[in-house]
Amino acid sequence: MLWFLLSGVSLGAAAGISPGPLLALLVAQTLRHGVKEGIKVAFAPAVSDGPVIVLCVLVLRSATGLGPAAGWLSLAGACFVAYLGYDCLRTTNVARVRLDLDARLFFSRDVGIIIDGQKIGSRFELPAHITIRRAGERWVVGQGSKPGLRKTPALYGPAKQALMSPFALVYGTQDTTLAPFLRHAATQEALRWFLVGNGTCPVLPDTEVTDAVVHQRNLILYGGPAENSVMSRINASLPVNVAAGRIRVGRDFLSGSLAAMVTFPNPLNRDRLVLVRMGTDPEAAQLSLFFNIIGSATGIPDFIVFDRQVRRYGWHGVRAAGFFGPDWKLDPNSTFIER
Repeated sequence: MLWFLLSGVSLGAAAGISPGPLLALLVAQTLRHGVKEGIKVAFAPAVSDGPVIVLCVLVLRSATGLGPAAGWLSLAGACFVAYLGYDCLRTTNVARVRLDLDARLFFSRDVGIIIDGQKIGSRFELPAHITIRRAGERWVVGQGSKPGLRKTPALYGPAKQALMSPFALVYGTQDTTLAPFLRHAATQEALRWFLVGNGTCPVLPDTEVTDAVVHQRNLILYGGPAENSVMSRINASLPVNVAAGRIRVGRDFLSGSLAAMVTFPNPLNRDRLVLVRMGTDPEAAQLSLFFNIIGSATGIPDFIVFDRQVRRYGWHGVRAAGFFGPDWKLDPNSTFIER
């Protein structure tokens, strides 16, 4: 009797500390709600496992007379488990995977890796830290070349994200006729941020944007390359920009008196964002202030191009809009261009 008791305790302890969904739930509940809730979760198997044990005993008792059929049933079960293991590592929209196998918790010897049905290299000794990257249609081991511009949790857009870390409002002074309007617009935006966002931000002319400002803050620019000297420095590096009196969206050119808002990693400092309000002419530059980004009911994408019809018809005046892809390039699947 004592032997059975000790066997049950040892098997139960081994099962209890084995990593799995129940252990994860136990730890999560204990950390969130305290020891009492953790104890309740720990006793859950006493309720849930009973019916399962009874069912297994009944099924196995009735299966004792199946003879060869029981063997085929076991074989089918083994094949199904093997299929689950083979199919468990499938990816969609993934460019790189890192596996940190620090201890031999699950494996007693070297391991093999299969991802998307492809066997990766030979077997790997443990412990191991393995990085697998996609190269075309296949997976290969290794970091590869340093990735280029990528969206990250700290740098992903859309427009409102420019307000989520320290920023400066920069108005253009190159067009002396338009400069007072741009300065007023930037000042009003700062006031709105103070009233709605309960924060402060500097309002600077483009001539006072130093390297320290570029390094420390996101920039919200008022005016295109003809009005704002900072914008004239980065205009060619933006995928949506002003070119020859038109708005260029990738390889497409939109003509007319058009305004645009573009959010993109600042070419002068890739760790910060730049949000540009610009237009193809002075009137369109003023129109670029139409859409507000400070407030709870605003949702401007990574870029938007529009004409004066927005004043009467709202979104009907939008000529192009969309979100850049994970590599900050134009993504046809999330881009609208009126043709």
